[in-house]
Amino acid sequence: MLQLNQSYSQLFQHVLMPILDCYQVPQEERKYIMSFYIQGIIAIITQWLKDDCKEGIELVMQVIQRCIKQPKENL
Repeated sequence: MLQLNQSYSQLFQHVLMPILDCYQVPQEERKYIMSFYIQGIIAIITQWLKDDCKEGIELVMQVIQRCIKQPKENL
């Protein structure tokens, strides 16, 4: 789990941070937003593992994508 958290942290550092820059999200909010997304993704994967990976990985990926996408009117 720790390696997963570190991997997501690096991903968000290189992917999410430029997006946060683009939308001018205040610096003091960024660590909370990154934590929110990282913990949410980990929670989805943890639930999938608890269910013995019964659903396909494609479904899990769709759920994650649905959770992190913003409606177009918010962009």
